[in-house]
Amino acid sequence: MKKKLRIIVITSVLMLLAMGALLWKAGQVSKQQKEKQEKALAEERDTSAGTSKVINKVNEVDRIPLYLSGQQKNVVTVDYQSVKEIYEGKQGDSAEKTLTNIKKNQNLTFHDPLWAYNPYGTNPQSMYVYFKTSGKAYCKYTISVDDTQIGDFTRTALNNAPDNLSKEHEYQIFGLLPGRTNYITLQLYNKDDELSDTATWKIDLPADETGVPQQLSVEKGYSKQTISNGLYTVFSEGTTGKDGKKHYAILLYDNSGVLRAHFPTDSYVGKNMQVIYDALVYECSADRVVSVNSLGQVTHSYPVYGYTLGGEYAYDGSGSLYMIATAGTKNATKNTKILKLELESGDVSQALDMDEVLSGVYKKIRKKSPKTAKNWLNIDSLQCTGTNQLLLSSSKMSGIFKVSQVGSLLPKLEYIISDPKLWKSYKSLSKKVLTKALADGQEPDATATPVVDSILDTPAPSELFDSQYGQNAIIYTRRSGTQYELEMLNNNTGTGAKAGQESQYYKYLVDEDAGTYQLKTSKELSAISGGGNVLAEDKVWITAEPSGKTIRETDKQDKLIRKYTLPITPYRVDKSDWKGFWFY
Repeated sequence: MKKKLRIIVITSVLMLLAMGALLWKAGQVSKQQKEKQEKALAEERDTSAGTSKVINKVNEVDRIPLYLSGQQKNVVTVDYQSVKEIYEGKQGDSAEKTLTNIKKNQNLTFHDPLWAYNPYGTNPQSMYVYFKTSGKAYCKYTISVDDTQIGDFTRTALNNAPDNLSKEHEYQIFGLLPGRTNYITLQLYNKDDELSDTATWKIDLPADETGVPQQLSVEKGYSKQTISNGLYTVFSEGTTGKDGKKHYAILLYDNSGVLRAHFPTDSYVGKNMQVIYDALVYECSADRVVSVNSLGQVTHSYPVYGYTLGGEYAYDGSGSLYMIATAGTKNATKNTKILKLELESGDVSQALDMDEVLSGVYKKIRKKSPKTAKNWLNIDSLQCTGTNQLLLSSSKMSGIFKVSQVGSLLPKLEYIISDPKLWKSYKSLSKKVLTKALADGQEPDATATPVVDSILDTPAPSELFDSQYGQNAIIYTRRSGTQYELEMLNNNTGTGAKAGQESQYYKYLVDEDAGTYQLKTSKELSAISGGGNVLAEDKVWITAEPSGKTIRETDKQDKLIRKYTLPITPYRVDKSDWKGFWFY
C-alpha cells in the first residue's frame, strides 16, 4: 500500500512539473509573440524620422538600380492618357497580359524579380514586384529616402497564403515618394521569423505634377497616448496642377503626415472606400464605381448612366451597394435619389426617390420657392440597417430618416430622428419623429429646465438633450433586438441650432420597438462646418475639420496626440492599418 502511495505521489509531482514546464513554455511563446507584435507595430507607426534609416546600413555598391526609361530600362511601364482610361479597365487588362507573359517566360527570383511601375495606373506611388523563392517565406519591405525629416515606411506584405508563407510572391509595394530617389529594401523571413535574404533597389520616381500635397504640417501634442496605427484616408477637394488644370485624388497619409499613396479620380472625390469581396471599392468619378484589387488592378468597372453620384455609398452585406445620386434631368433635385448597384451583374437601378417619400415637404417647399426646392433635402450620408432598409441623413433638414421596403413600389418611412419642433408644420410627419428618452442613470439637462416664476405657472417639459443639427457622416452599429447605436458629427449648424454652439460628437441608442432615442455619449468639439466627421476609436478620437483644414487625433481625455494642417479641405477622413488587404 505504501509503495502504491509513493508511486502515486511521484507521478503526481512529475505531472505537476511537466504541466508547469508546459505553462512556462506557453508563457514564453506568448511573451515572444507579444514582443514581436509590439516591434512590428512600432515600425508601422511611421513616426521614427531621423538618422536611423534602413538605407544607411546598405552599401552604395549593393543598391541595385532600376530604370524607367533609356537603354538600361529594366522596369515595365504603362502609359495612361487620362484618369478615365485607368478606370475603364482596357489598358489595365493589356498591362496584365504583359506581366503574365513575362512571368511565364522568365525565371524570376528574389534577386532578379519582375518590377513594374504603377502598371494599372491606380497609384503613382507604387511598384509592382513578382518573384519566386525555393522555400516558403514572407516578405517585409521598407521605403527609404535621403531625408532625415522623412522616416522609413515599413510593412509586411500580404501574400494570402497560410501563415503568410509562400514560394510565389506578388505585391504592390507602395509608400514611394515622387520626385525623389527611393530605396526599396525587401527582406525575406522563414517560418521561424529568421531573416533568410535581403536586397535593396533604388529608383528615381517622376515628380508629381498634380499639386497633391506631399507632406502635411504636423503639430505634436502632449498626450502620452501612443498614436493609432494606420494610414489616414483623406477625401478632399481637388488641387491645381502645373498644367493649370484641376486634379482629384483619394489620399493616404502616414502618421508623420507624409503622402504614401494616392488614387486619382476623375473630377470627383467620394466620401468613402471599403474592402468588399477582397477588393477596394470606391466612386472614381461622378458616374462610375470601381473595384480594385490589392495589386492595384481594376477588376470591375461599373458605369452609372443618367445620374450624378453624390459621394457616399453603403454596402448591404449581400452583394449590393446603395448610392446617393441626382437624376440627370432638368430641374432635378440634388441628392434625393438612391441607386442600387448589384456588384455581381453590374445592374444599376433607382431604388428610392425621397422626393416621393417626403412628398408633402417637397411640395410645400417647391410651392414657396422653386429655386430652393432644387436643394431642399440633399442626402449626404446613408447606412444599411437590414434587407431593403436604409438610414438616410440630411444635414440640410437636420433629420435622419429610416426607410424600409427600399426597392419596392411602396417604400415606407418608418421614423425620423430629429428635433420635433422642425416638423410641427407637417402633421403626418410629426407623428413619425421618435421620442427622446433618458439613458440609464442620466438626468435632464439642468440648463434646459424652465424657471417657475409663479405657483400658477405650469412649466413645460424640460428638454432632455438637444437633437442633432446639420449632422454629418452617420455610423450605424446593430446592438441587440431592435436596438442600435448611431454615431455622427453633430455640426450644430442650420435651422434650430443654438447660436454660437460648438460642434459635438453624438452617439444615440435607438430603440425601434419603444420608438425612442437616447443620447448615450457626447463630446464637445470646436465649431465645424462644411462637412467633416468623427471617428471614436478604442483609445483615440479622430476628427476631420473642413472649416479649419485640419485633422486631429486626440486621446480619450481630449489631449492632442497629433494635429495635421492641410492646404486643401478635408471633407472626410478614415484611418485603417489595411491588414488583410495590403499588409499582414
